[in-house]
Amino acid sequence: MLEAVEGTETEECLRSEIARLKRVLIERTEALLVARKELGVLEQMKRDFIALVSHELRTPLTSVIGISDLIQQGLYDSGEDLRQMSANLSIEAKRLGHFVDDVIEFVQWSSGLVSLKIQQFDLVACVKESAHKAASQHAEKGLELVLKTAEELWIEGDASLIADCFLRILDNSCKFSPAGGKVEVCVEWVSCPGFEAEGRAVVLVRDHGAGIQSENLHDLCKVFTLCHSCQNHVRGKGLGLAICWEILKAHAGTIRVESPVEEKGCGVIVTLPLSPRGPQPGDQGDTVISRVSTRV
Repeated sequence: MLEAVEGTETEECLRSEIARLKRVLIERTEALLVARKELGVLEQMKRDFIALVSHELRTPLTSVIGISDLIQQGLYDSGEDLRQMSANLSIEAKRLGHFVDDVIEFVQWSSGLVSLKIQQFDLVACVKESAHKAASQHAEKGLELVLKTAEELWIEGDASLIADCFLRILDNSCKFSPAGGKVEVCVEWVSCPGFEAEGRAVVLVRDHGAGIQSENLHDLCKVFTLCHSCQNHVRGKGLGLAICWEILKAHAGTIRVESPVEEKGCGVIVTLPLSPRGPQPGDQGDTVISRVSTRV
């Protein structure tokens, strides 16, 4: 009788151990599948990065080397020709420098090496400053840059980084807009219970270009995701919106891109929490509509 009981207990222990080992095996298998998927994503990112760097470095370097060779061979004798060649060298060097700066900045964000200088500031003034900086670029394509803003919306954060974020978004709006078109910037407040200031600041930057296919919208803010416009054959670098996403994430903000099928163009929508101090939404006054001067 005692042997039978002991045998039953042993069988139960064995079944329990087998069940536990099965669970462990399933968990380890699932973990391996996740790790394999993540490794695949990393491998794809590495390939995308190599392709991007190869393209973005080779193009300006080829131009710089070619122009330098022509100057050394003395094929441009007049002062005007030399000035034009020098201008072209400067353009390509700046393009190369901007790309290197973007790569370094994204790496710093990804590594957690960016420090924020927190202060209270007016988001409306910040967006206007970015718009005025982008005005000359829009003017070169004959674009009208229209601002529709509240008088004041105060937030807390790093004003320089937020301004850089909107400058990048405006750069995209110009890049993917057809010549002679219009870019609209709207800054407003929306009620959103649950946030400290009972609302969030919302900034919409909309262009009227070719738009983006719906299947590409979800991943646009991921690094190395390239947006290609079939209409004007413009290719992005896959870094600008990824950096914007990092900046806004550090400020408890959000960013999304929409491109309605029934409408032309693309809209970038940014939200940021309002400051618990400073002027409140009820004190903003009337909406202000203005057009940024795009005269070079």
